[in-house]
Amino acid sequence: MGNNKRDAFGVWTEFESKESSTWLEVEAVNRLLPGFASVLGGRSVRWHVDNMNVVRILKKGSMKPHLQDIVIQIIVFARANNIVLVPKWVPREMNTLADTLSRRGFSDCDDWQVSLETFCLFENMWGPFSVDRFASKQNSKC
Repeated sequence: MGNNKRDAFGVWTEFESKESSTWLEVEAVNRLLPGFASVLGGRSVRWHVDNMNVVRILKKGSMKPHLQDIVIQIIVFARANNIVLVPKWVPREMNTLADTLSRRGFSDCDDWQVSLETFCLFENMWGPFSVDRFASKQNSKC
């Protein structure tokens, strides 16, 4: 059906950026599929990654509960949207665009937040807090 290649990137929170590369890549699949559901629905999607462990986890699951939970979310979403996910390993040298995007340190200039240190200071003074009306999924601290 021609070249329907799509590229995407996102920003990790401070906490997320400390996760393993395997978690980051599996969670990227989890976050990106919904954003492309209107394009990918009813299709077979080849998902290129340069991490063999991610390919294995997406095909067979993981013994690590925090990774398995993400895989289950991916499977449920894919089935609900009639998406067949086909993870494929590619050598890092063939995945240069993804590597470049992942290392550029993109940030969302409109996603303002207080630093974790400041949040902890305020929470010690006036907390605990249970609601942050302006938080996004990426910057929530409550």
